[in-house]
Amino acid sequence: LGDRREGVEQQGHAVLGRAHLHHRVGEALSRLGSALSDEKRYVEADSVLREASAVLRASYPEGHPDVGHMLRGMGMNLERWGRYADAEPIWREAANLFRGIAGPHDVGYVNSTMHVGYCQLRLGRFVESERTLRLLLTQMKGVTPAASPIANRIRVHLAEAVAGQKRFVEAESMLLSEFRSSVEAPGLRGQPRRVTAAALARLYDAWGRPKDAARYRAIGQ
Repeated sequence: LGDRREGVEQQGHAVLGRAHLHHRVGEALSRLGSALSDEKRYVEADSVLREASAVLRASYPEGHPDVGHMLRGMGMNLERWGRYADAEPIWREAANLFRGIAGPHDVGYVNSTMHVGYCQLRLGRFVESERTLRLLLTQMKGVTPAASPIANRIRVHLAEAVAGQKRFVEAESMLLSEFRSSVEAPGLRGQPRRVTAAALARLYDAWGRPKDAARYRAIGQ
């Protein structure tokens, strides 16, 4: 009986060891894929990240946060590659996973849902994008500081979704308010200001106001 118990324990330790090894391999592949994406080697990154996905899904229980982080890497690589139609469902899966873990105020959920709305925006699905981003801002209210870079980016994408529907006056008001906030609020200096200025330049280009577009383009560069 003692020998049998010892054998079972050894088998159990071996299984746990292999599972731990799979976790580490999957995490290493995920990091490698993200590094390749940073170098704009999108095809290679996609292949590596899909391999990481298979390993991590086989190693972790459903809904594990490391799978969510891997999905975010996949979504970001596809987005950088310009494959928004492929990126959107990946971001949506990540958002659902993070929401299931920690609820709608989790930073992983907020970030992933913002990217869902951004993909919809880039695909020209402006009404869907507006709906996605307005709902997200409602969920964030009172939890995420209004003067935060991610809130700024969501509001800028929302304004661009509004502009995509030719509601230029409304979009201009939203973006100018955002731009003033980015100048006045210490927490919104730097990149958010440039992001907002670049969005204003695109708005004025679409609106046929080249002088205004040039003014904000110089700030957004």
